[in-house]
Amino acid sequence: MRKLILPVVVNLVLGVPAIVPLFLLWYGWASWSPTEFWQGLMEPSVNEEPLGWAMIAGPFVFGFGGIWLFVNWFVRSRRTMVPRLRYWSVCVAATLVPCLSLGSWDALH
Repeated sequence: MRKLILPVVVNLVLGVPAIVPLFLLWYGWASWSPTEFWQGLMEPSVNEEPLGWAMIAGPFVFGFGGIWLFVNWFVRSRRTMVPRLRYWSVCVAATLVPCLSLGSWDALH
């Protein structure tokens, strides 16, 4: 478990800016069903909201995902010798902690 201290700290720090792309994903999921979303992308005259949302959210989501993968790949290759599945599971869970704690704080108050 000591080998996972650095990845947990790194992913807790990465979890703070991850609130923005996770919120954008949640907003898109809550606003449109998959059918409405793809119909709005294919026929912009029908509903232009999904297209605008995808143009704004896409760079945030893919940019953060790329940074997250690169940082975790670097930390995994240099610092840890734990099984792959355990490493990535802990990294995903640690990244979600700030967003989930903010959401639970908001729900409780």
